[in-house]
Amino acid sequence: TALKTVTGKDGTAPKASLEHYTVAGKTGTAQVPGGPSGYVPHQYISSFVGFFPADDPAICISILLEEPDTKKGYYGGQTAAPYFKAIAEEVANYLKIKPDRDDPLAGTMVATTNNIPANAVAVRNP
Repeated sequence: TALKTVTGKDGTAPKASLEHYTVAGKTGTAQVPGGPSGYVPHQYISSFVGFFPADDPAICISILLEEPDTKKGYYGGQTAAPYFKAIAEEVANYLKIKPDRDDPLAGTMVATTNNIPANAVAVRNP
């Protein structure tokens, strides 16, 4: 259960969450060893390991980034998690993994408040 909270909005890797699957995972951040102090300044190794669907896993993906672009951050949830998400979405689609979450918009009417006539309303089907 704790690993599921990692990809929630208040977790360390919300960028790894998937719309149709519950993801469980763990972030990691390490300093690069070396240099006079024992670590190379401003160099990191970032990671994210995740699996889904969390309660009946079909896929596990591990992402490891050596020396990520620190302008974008260096924590695993900032740097490695988006790669997990991109790969996971493709793999889930390719392998036709059954979603464990319902589409929140399935069967609901979707409309906007612009100048489109009221009869131009779409229904999203799962």
